[in-house]
Amino acid sequence: MKKLFTLIACLLAYGASFAQKTNKISGKVSNEKAEIVSYAFVKLLSFPDTAMVKNMETDVDGGFVFDQVKAGDYILSISLVGYKNTKTAKFTVTDGDVKLPTIKLETATKLLKEIVVENKKNFVEHRVDKTVLNVENSIVATGGTALEVLEKAPGVTIDRQNDQYLLNNKSGTMVMIDGKNNFLSGADLSAYLNNLSSSQIATIEIITNPSAKYDAAGNAGIINIKLKKNRSLGTNGSLSSTYRNAIKSGLPKNIYGSEVNFNLNHRQEKWNFFSNINVSKNNNFSNTLLDRTTTSAGLMSAFNQDFKKIYTGSRIGGKLGADYFVNDRTTIGVMFDGSASTRKLDNTSQTYINEMRGSQKNSNSLVQNSDANTPNNNYTVNLNLKHSFKKEGASLNFDVDYSGFDYKGVENFSTKFFNAQNGLDSTTVLKNDSKTGIDIYAAKSDFAWPIAKTMNFEAGLKSSYVKTNNDFLATRLLNNTWQNIAGQSNIFVYKENINAAYVNLSKDWGKWQVQMGLRAEYTNSTGTSVTNSTVASNNYLSLFPTVFVNQKDQ
Repeated sequence: MKKLFTLIACLLAYGASFAQKTNKISGKVSNEKAEIVSYAFVKLLSFPDTAMVKNMETDVDGGFVFDQVKAGDYILSISLVGYKNTKTAKFTVTDGDVKLPTIKLETATKLLKEIVVENKKNFVEHRVDKTVLNVENSIVATGGTALEVLEKAPGVTIDRQNDQYLLNNKSGTMVMIDGKNNFLSGADLSAYLNNLSSSQIATIEIITNPSAKYDAAGNAGIINIKLKKNRSLGTNGSLSSTYRNAIKSGLPKNIYGSEVNFNLNHRQEKWNFFSNINVSKNNNFSNTLLDRTTTSAGLMSAFNQDFKKIYTGSRIGGKLGADYFVNDRTTIGVMFDGSASTRKLDNTSQTYINEMRGSQKNSNSLVQNSDANTPNNNYTVNLNLKHSFKKEGASLNFDVDYSGFDYKGVENFSTKFFNAQNGLDSTTVLKNDSKTGIDIYAAKSDFAWPIAKTMNFEAGLKSSYVKTNNDFLATRLLNNTWQNIAGQSNIFVYKENINAAYVNLSKDWGKWQVQMGLRAEYTNSTGTSVTNSTVASNNYLSLFPTVFVNQKDQ
């Protein structure tokens, strides 16, 4: 029985149970006539500092639901053109979901003596197949990270404990940078986004139902982060710096974030040169207290856990590129983007296990320490050609890309098991060494042609080749000697070639928008386990039809 609960405790310490219990906040928005208000912008703000936690828009029925909300005090801020901005009274989230009473907006009836029209985009824009967040020049672009911006995006839920990205509660979301899949996932993707400064982001596209234009791998949803690119005439640049610090009793002293960002751009009649250098450092700390009690077949078990996590990360990144304007309709461009970052984790966990059956009581505990050092490099080279036809909205684009990713990581784990008398029973020491290299080659062309004012046709071709090398070594310290753990270590090489074609047709009928498409992908893949001397090959053709119907708010 003791071994059983020791195993459960290990799973608690290293598994998903580190996640704090979260809740849902739901409600509806109407006007003073009790009519539903669709697409109102709802912000969840912490109280009393009014820092934005998440935001979203109400659905067609005026409803909203915030997932993954931690216990605390909050208020809501609701805004919509034609209505007065409204804030709710403070409410408290404890242990359970919160359903708020209907929130009523008051119509703004004040006449303006003078109207000043400014060319400023809304933070959230709805389009037929995606939602666009205009991060650039927004307050959320200052002093944060790309990961923090995504946490505030409508429909996006990020589970930091398990490094999962959900879009409308669907897993398998693809995160793209400038329209390109970086093939990172889990902790590697979180580390990249946590080191990417929010000040480098222009827009974020949230595509819940990708059209045939996008790779089938993103059918669960796509988050496309578009980085800034300066096209102002002449020579101009900017230098910015931010610093933030967490001040709270009991926190480590080095919990802070800092960033220096430099942009330089030069444009003349035929040429545009652009560059960017960004240096950032982010240190974070979290402390999770977990209490669980279970009863089964007369046995009551209590688990008490204190888990502390310290994250330190730094990044230096740069972008250099040029555009040549052949004429008013044709542009040729080249761009290099690269970054080097490091991530260090220090985790400490202490777990107490108490078992009681009748008058018999048994207690034990374990102390776990782990650390990880994971430097990685990313680099991308792009060559592109863009041509706009005389017909408005008609275009032809070509892109050729190479992307590389290098990762090296060392993770150490130590677990000490103690008995009821607090005597040391045993110690387990593990180490993981991993190396990953990813090479991505891609070429694609996209064609768009408006058939009529309310009808648009799109078609495209794409070919990609990905080679991934994974070298994972798992070892255990026994008798002062590191020994390989059979069945866990492996050298694996994966190669994949995908050739794809798509067509897409969209049509507007008054307040209705319809989009139909078909994508075909032929995949040829080979996986080789060097350790086990095994090879698995596969090739297949897949078809992905898509249909979207959208009713515009009029």
